[in-house]
Amino acid sequence: MGFAEANGKFYCATSRHIYLRHDGATCRWEEVYFNPKETSPVGIRGLTGVPNPSGHGEVLIFVALACVRTLDPSNGHAVSLELDIPGFVSRQLGVPVTWVLAAYNRFTPCRVSGDGSSVWLFGFESIYPKRFIESTPKPNVRVFVRDAKEPKLHFAVEARYLVREMSGAGIHYRMGTIADSVGRALVAARAISPSPFPGDNALFIGGFDCNDQPSHSTGWIYRGKINITK
Repeated sequence: MGFAEANGKFYCATSRHIYLRHDGATCRWEEVYFNPKETSPVGIRGLTGVPNPSGHGEVLIFVALACVRTLDPSNGHAVSLELDIPGFVSRQLGVPVTWVLAAYNRFTPCRVSGDGSSVWLFGFESIYPKRFIESTPKPNVRVFVRDAKEPKLHFAVEARYLVREMSGAGIHYRMGTIADSVGRALVAARAISPSPFPGDNALFIGGFDCNDQPSHSTGWIYRGKINITK
């Protein structure tokens, strides 16, 4: 599911495990995290090395069971829960979100205007509960319905992303939305990258997720100006 470097060490994530690689003439891999409840279609995603909020070295950040978690190598690879994503998104939108698939690739660092510090961005897709959609004749939401496979699921049409900010030992999150001007179903922001072109203060985001639904001409790339400040 992903590779990451932290504190000069190399890690990989599978559907349920995170492994540390021990270098040498005969290398070996050591299991440092296991989540028995994670499912293989989703898996442990977004594995990325980021500065330790305590100020000592780096920790690994990742998403498992729809929550942002950190793994601290300096503390015996202790795991901490950083954000319940469905709960946070539900509060931001004012509507129930029961499930998310987040950080498809990695947590992308992005420079902040002004002080040059970094924030980390990752996209996600989300599902509204069936009872909410069916009980609201004209809900204040639009959905991409997966009805080609059971169970029928109601995915948010908009592609959304989260911005992770670190101020000292404090961690804060903000949510952003990519709203398509002609109403196409964007569904999921899968890949995020700051522009590599000189002088181009822009962000590229690409995505879509068919979720086992027959889909054609649905992949997209958006380019937008970065305006992230603390």
